[in-house]
Amino acid sequence: MPSRRFVSVAAIALALAAAGIVLWFQRADSGVQACERIASGNASLTAIRPMFAASRHNDLRNHGTRMIDAAHAYANPETGLDAWERLDSEMNIERQAVQAACADHGVTVKLV
Repeated sequence: MPSRRFVSVAAIALALAAAGIVLWFQRADSGVQACERIASGNASLTAIRPMFAASRHNDLRNHGTRMIDAAHAYANPETGLDAWERLDSEMNIERQAVQAACADHGVTVKLV
């Protein structure tokens, strides 16, 4: 039979672990912060890509990084005309997806 001291220590450890988990999930998500930067007009592509990439939300992580990668490729002067058309279409799709994902997480973003 476990001692009272062991049970007390185990209960305290369990309570601290539960509190840590709650605090971890209440912290601001980097993808949501990227949406907020875009909404405020204070965003550069190089600054927000790692924020989207580190997001714990799949929709923000996937669409945010794809949109920025497509924008970088689109801006590359070596990109051919066929690739520009494909990238333009991809950017439009991902831009709409990022707007929707940001809205799903409480941030209204207007990307043009």
